[in-house]
Amino acid sequence: SLGFGQVVEKSVNQQLLVDEGIDLVRRPTGGKAVLHDDEVTYSLAARHDAFPRGLDLLDSYRVLTEAFA
Repeated sequence: SLGFGQVVEKSVNQQLLVDEGIDLVRRPTGGKAVLHDDEVTYSLAARHDAFPRGLDLLDSYRVLTEAFA
């Protein structure tokens, strides 16, 4: 996947993607290109007040992934 502002022609070898049967998508968020392989990728959209404030990174992951358990 490409980040929101990445230029396709400058970021990936499009012919290689075609040759290898790799789909290209764009994320609504920024960042660099990411190769997603053999995984489940998901997004979460929620109100800013939907989750407790002040959690560290690990506790944030726990809160977010409990819904999938």
